[in-house]
Amino acid sequence: MVRKRGLSGGILGLVIGLIMSVPGFSQSAGQKSVAIEVSATVLPEIELTTIRDIDLREMEITGDLIHVSPIMDPAAGLMLARGLPNAQIRLTFLKELEMLRTDGPGQLFLSYEVSTFKEDNQRASKLFQTIDDELRLNENGQIYIWVGALIDLSNAQPGNYEGEFTVELEYL
Repeated sequence: MVRKRGLSGGILGLVIGLIMSVPGFSQSAGQKSVAIEVSATVLPEIELTTIRDIDLREMEITGDLIHVSPIMDPAAGLMLARGLPNAQIRLTFLKELEMLRTDGPGQLFLSYEVSTFKEDNQRASKLFQTIDDELRLNENGQIYIWVGALIDLSNAQPGNYEGEFTVELEYL
């Protein structure tokens, strides 16, 4: 399950620039005065749409591991982020997740992998490595995000599992 976080069901891309100036700090005969000017610039939020979830229905399971490549596997999840054209953004997500069985003992361990590209071209996407990777929305204000995972089934039992993938996007 891919889940997004933010206000109004979207990802919050909020940049507040507080400008604080002290034009005059004067002190005379026991009087102190300070003038503070504050302004804020609010950018539109980054909208994140899930186009498809990771689909394991057609995957062949051999052993205790399933690998869904975000670059090569058509079963990878796909999201589309929309915001300001050519804006630089930061992408963060939890790489590791434990999913618990809803109806008894059992757990899945997931190690997420994410790739991104400025167009809807999964095979051309680049694996996202660290928070320091520069990401930029394209000239239409979009970036495509594919989500894959290495899934460990060694402690899994048949049943339903719950967990969520949380991704956050913000303007830089």
